[in-house]
Amino acid sequence: MAWSLATFLACSSILQANYVELPASKTAPDFKLIIRLFGVSKEARYEADLVVHGGKVYQFVTQRRDEVTIFDSKNARFIILDLKNQVCAHVTMASIAQADLAIREATFATIAKYRKQGDRSGRVLAQMTEDLLDAKFTSQFDPKTSTLVLKNPTVDITCIGEADKDGARLAVAREVLIATALLALVRDPGGLHPSSQVVALRAAIDDRGYLPAESSYYFRLTGTPSLYRWTYEVAPVLTERELVAIRRIDQLLAKTKVITYQEYALLRPTD
Repeated sequence: MAWSLATFLACSSILQANYVELPASKTAPDFKLIIRLFGVSKEARYEADLVVHGGKVYQFVTQRRDEVTIFDSKNARFIILDLKNQVCAHVTMASIAQADLAIREATFATIAKYRKQGDRSGRVLAQMTEDLLDAKFTSQFDPKTSTLVLKNPTVDITCIGEADKDGARLAVAREVLIATALLALVRDPGGLHPSSQVVALRAAIDDRGYLPAESSYYFRLTGTPSLYRWTYEVAPVLTERELVAIRRIDQLLAKTKVITYQEYALLRPTD
């Protein structure tokens, strides 16, 4: 099947990091959340379908056609499944927290190095790097347009959306989006730290009660400014194709060999 599926059970554990707490899982009706990530181009850099069914959340990622990631809330871990090689690896929430700590320690060491330079360039780089990592923002909300704006000296975030009356669906969407962001700490440790994304999701969902239809992140550390723009679209009905895919993945997982994440990463060096 020409899909890459990532599956997340709604989180019930607490990540051992200082910027996010994942609440207990909640039952939600079946639905699909379509996510697209854009840069400056009109072409999406990333496309995924989050399919919620039977207490699980299945993510189909266009750019990873032979992979499924399952979040097992009962055991506080991700199971990443390679459909082609029929192997899987476990990534626990504790290991994600450890990865976060290591990244933060390395980044703060870099910040200290910038500050030791003693010149304006070093001070600016230190502050920009800290702004991206610490994610402390001022906040403004326009109720007429349902627009939330978060700012610090380095990052501008704009979230646009409408209140979701389905509280259970909103809670599951929140948990799964945060979990997805946090997993990047292990899968893409050299990428943009997810703290800003997590803070923005919590500000929109927890404080305003809506899932953003669009979230734009504009920042510059060095060189050309960067733009990340996520769009979110809710589809309330699942297709038969999606239900068939879920059944096949569950059947395959039951007979799959477990390897370490380090071994798994060697099988997929371009991910």
